Amino acid sequence: MRITIVTGGSLGDLQPYLALGLGLQQAGHVVKLVVFTNQARQEFISRWGLECVCMDLHAEEFSTEPFWKWFHPNPFYIFNNIRSVLQPLEDSYLFKLLDLCQGAEAIILSQFSLLGYDIIEKLGVPCYAACIPPISPTGAFPNPAAPIELRLGGIYNRLTYFLFDRFLWRSVRQPINRWRQEVLKLTPTAWWLSPVHRLHQQKLPFLYGYSPSLLPKPSEWPDWLHVTGYWFMDCPENWQPPVDLVDFIAIGSPPVYVAGRGLTEEELKLVLSAIAQTGQRCILQVPGELTGENSLSEDFDLSDKVFKLSEWVPFDWLFPQMAALVHHGGAGTLAYGVRSGIPSITIPSGDDRFFWAHRVAELGLSPKPILPHQLSTKRLADAIRLATNDKSMQARAEAMGRKIQAENGVVRAIEAFHRHLPNKV
Repeated sequence: MRITIVTGGSLGDLQPYLALGLGLQQAGHVVKLVVFTNQARQEFISRWGLECVCMDLHAEEFSTEPFWKWFHPNPFYIFNNIRSVLQPLEDSYLFKLLDLCQGAEAIILSQFSLLGYDIIEKLGVPCYAACIPPISPTGAFPNPAAPIELRLGGIYNRLTYFLFDRFLWRSVRQPINRWRQEVLKLTPTAWWLSPVHRLHQQKLPFLYGYSPSLLPKPSEWPDWLHVTGYWFMDCPENWQPPVDLVDFIAIGSPPVYVAGRGLTEEELKLVLSAIAQTGQRCILQVPGELTGENSLSEDFDLSDKVFKLSEWVPFDWLFPQMAALVHHGGAGTLAYGVRSGIPSITIPSGDDRFFWAHRVAELGLSPKPILPHQLSTKRLADAIRLATNDKSMQARAEAMGRKIQAENGVVRAIEAFHRHLPNKV
């Protein structure tokens, strides 16, 4: 079967779909991954032996820090900014996607590409939603994009899904409907019939790539909503770690890993100062061609207790050798950290990062998240000491790691994919 997976975003956003695509390919399908990202990431994906087509739509706009800071207390601010970015994509994104989906016998859309659902309606092929954050309404927890600190019960939780979905749909409904009428020759959709709403209304299968051990499936969700477990990329067999990195890890106590992407140099100095106060060693992952476009200035001073890592290294090899992680709370980084059984100190900056950061803290697997405006040397140093010295927290993290290691999210996702295929396909 010819399957097209459509997604985008940063390297961490793409890796679960690469894992899912490789699993489907190994199950005998012909898989094409259509991504809106940069050329370096397309080449990275292609090296794994999966066909990858890059839609060069300046994808960094969707994954860099300024964009996620648009999630602002003023809803009109959010509305204007989302509309200003998404509406110009009507011609470039939708026309390219229509062309690239021709010939597919099934199409899988991520949370980044659900606006392409109208194309699937036109083509008449089986459709699946494959998402990392939960976007199906439930009373168990709020929409991951909603304020997580508000504990207002099931009615509020359900309402957050409705409001966020309709708000986003309102931002792009006019150009999408124009596209439906003029290009696809379909009737326009009403204000309440967003792609997410239609997917649920038609009971199309959702594959959620997060762990049910970390966030159990809500009891009211039907059987066509699947929480499969994480879709992990395992370390390539022919990959060899950098010798200097191996030597650095070996000469002392387990270091603290710091993800530098999304942090300014001033914030990085603060983070490194906090780590120095704790006496810990550090591996600093700095943005490079794959992980981001910004890098440290040449005169950025690092002590001999800090190893600067600028190349891609498999997290499943690196993280089990760390004492703790300091990062932005992204679902991908956090997933590898939880599977490795070590605590994360999160500095969440937007989208679903607050949701996952609060969840691991709620389960006692990590210290409480530090919001960017709360970040200080003392606060971070205290969190690092807690993560590296609290035996109870470490034991809980190790126990959760064992549970997630026993899951096989890719296999479960493929089983669910086959279960929902129409008989005629």
